[in-house]
Amino acid sequence: MVDFKKRILTTMILLVFFSQAAAQVAYSTSIPVNSNLYFKNITHSEHQLEMNPRFIENGSKILFLIFTGNPESPKPWDYMLSSSDREGHSVYYVTSEGVLDYNVLSNERGVLVLKVIPTAPNANIEIYEDIRDWELWYLDLENEVNVLLESSKGLPLSEGYKILGLADLPNHRMAQFTSHSPRRTTWLRVQREEKDEMYFFKFYVEKGAGRNAIFTTEAWQSYSHNGWWPAVVWIDESSFITVRFQSIPDERFPQSEGLFSIVRVDLNEPSETHLFSDFALKPFPKIALNPAANALYFQLYFHKFGKGYETTELWRLNLETKHAEMIYSVEGDLGEVRFASDGSSLVFTQLIEHNFDIIRVDLQQHNLQNLK
Repeated sequence: MVDFKKRILTTMILLVFFSQAAAQVAYSTSIPVNSNLYFKNITHSEHQLEMNPRFIENGSKILFLIFTGNPESPKPWDYMLSSSDREGHSVYYVTSEGVLDYNVLSNERGVLVLKVIPTAPNANIEIYEDIRDWELWYLDLENEVNVLLESSKGLPLSEGYKILGLADLPNHRMAQFTSHSPRRTTWLRVQREEKDEMYFFKFYVEKGAGRNAIFTTEAWQSYSHNGWWPAVVWIDESSFITVRFQSIPDERFPQSEGLFSIVRVDLNEPSETHLFSDFALKPFPKIALNPAANALYFQLYFHKFGKGYETTELWRLNLETKHAEMIYSVEGDLGEVRFASDGSSLVFTQLIEHNFDIIRVDLQQHNLQNLK
């Protein structure tokens, strides 16, 4: 979510300076492309920016963030947490302003919310690690009780994310991030290194005081300065899915071209299974595994040179058959996919020009509608 938030902040700043140019671009639309699915735009906001949705109460309600700051000088904490039913009605505020991020507990009855301390100065923050004044709150959704769990006391924001349960937030200064299996029996360390002006990611499994190297994959040099990281999604305690990059040798522009691949890694073998490859596989991938762990959702990205817009496609990959199909397309950007606990619906943020909406896809419906 952090990368998508940075994208939003950048977009809002650019809109201030390029509003006239943007007005000359034809209005873009979303295109639901799978006729067996039901698509619902639950927000369709023109003034507020809504993003980062998650399901609660067995998929009957959706939590999401609403932007509350100044578009001309947005800050990472310019959000409040809101709730809605699955159809986009009965929207109400759950927290006050100042929310950085949040995480729904597995029982879906409580939420952990990471906020900045209200008295903290609104300094110019370039990266999240610079934030030192934060608080972690527990929200009881049933009894509407708020409990302060932790204050920063000068600790880096990464410590707050560990308590939040999102410990795989990359540490850009140390050029690494750590991801753990669902029951925390396996810890994976991803380290970014540079050699001969080439960037590489090394995957290690942490075991006690030591660690075992799993494999090394290249980084796309064109995006290394933007902090590109390979995504990691765990299937079980000993296997995960990630994204690799392998360059195509070019004497003039080393590592400037190449192919992204989705692979499954089995730590017991160890072995690596290729699942999908495409030149358009999003270099900042947002991949998500459904609750049944049999389908992976990922994105393809196409930039229309000379057209002034981009197209993002949402794809579904069957992990057993390796069959992939596109289920959604938009002339804009998409956020990370999140699922209801029973797997019946999914939600994601959609960005079209200056407008952010939350789209819900009902995976059990058999008629196609795009409601506004």
